[in-house]
Amino acid sequence: MNILRLLSSRRERRGVLLCGAYGMGNAGDEAILHAILARLRTAAPEEPVTVLSKNPAETQKMHGVQAVHMFHPHRFFLLARRTRLYISGGGTLLQDITSSRSLYFYLLTIWLARALGNQVILYGSGVGPIRRPMGRKWAAYVLKNCVDSVTLRDSLSLKELEGLGLSPGSARLTADPALAVEREDAATVDRAMVQAGMEPEGRYLGFALRPWEGFAEKAPQFAALADYAWEKYGLKPVFLPIVPAQDLPAARLAAGNIQTAPCRFVERLDAAPRQAANLFSRMEAVVSIRLHGLIFAAAQGVPAVGVAYDQKVSAFMEDSGQSTYCALEEVSFPRLAALLDRALSGGNGPETEKLRRAEAGNGLALEEILTDLRREGEEN
Repeated sequence: MNILRLLSSRRERRGVLLCGAYGMGNAGDEAILHAILARLRTAAPEEPVTVLSKNPAETQKMHGVQAVHMFHPHRFFLLARRTRLYISGGGTLLQDITSSRSLYFYLLTIWLARALGNQVILYGSGVGPIRRPMGRKWAAYVLKNCVDSVTLRDSLSLKELEGLGLSPGSARLTADPALAVEREDAATVDRAMVQAGMEPEGRYLGFALRPWEGFAEKAPQFAALADYAWEKYGLKPVFLPIVPAQDLPAARLAAGNIQTAPCRFVERLDAAPRQAANLFSRMEAVVSIRLHGLIFAAAQGVPAVGVAYDQKVSAFMEDSGQSTYCALEEVSFPRLAALLDRALSGGNGPETEKLRRAEAGNGLALEEILTDLRREGEEN
């Protein structure tokens, strides 16, 4: 590590390097990136920002920021030895449920960024579950020794951090950065609706479904709910894919069982930074398996029915003051219909302002670390 620090000290340090699951076609992650960039442009407009992305050209076009491929180690090294701040987040990057390789990749980038002289902030992140002993060991080491500031989006992540041996005071409990993404003006939202094939004055029930073990056998229950919402409330079902490559097949599987309701499919939600916020703002309610479907709805004050395939979904529903959720294995048409009735009754909507205040903690932590960096620069 001493050699890395020596190499990194040859040039004047300037700029921010930002890493997350960007450029992967996930509307939730793109909203997170938009929110972080907005914070940086306000707090440190003088700092150049580079984003590590799976699709640098798309990231540059959508967000107007310099981007390089996230799996290009030479470029990473050259950048990290010159920047002063490394931001890892948000989303649940540090987990080994989907892949241990992903966990080790993000841990390695944090370790290298720190070794090359950067201050490091874990920003609005989820942590865990990390189940494999080696993964837990390395996560604990990196988080204890290589991270200067931690903000977490949910209480489960804080418990995971404590389970790794970190003190509760080492992290700040905030909320998902995507909650800071606001819809645009009414005319722009109208245009977004038309481009998505919907009438701006229409009444809609949004579905954000995803494939998961057990989903296929439950798909007809979601279709029955779509028919119910159309017949009882006059709500047209519209399928909103957070990750189109995965979610559109799941949506079509469910929609294939719809009997009466005229449904719509949105092809993608990550074509523009605030597209998801715009479209979710016009839903009267949302039924979502996807966590960011629930987050987008809550950010716009739209009531939701959550379907928990993972503990992070039920945790968010509780944190947002909504009890209208059930586990995926418990899904049935009567259960979904009862939850939708309750959500639409107005008695169990999201605590949007509370969530926004919690999310603001991410920005405060960022401002604090930037202030420290400025002070350090002045002293040197």
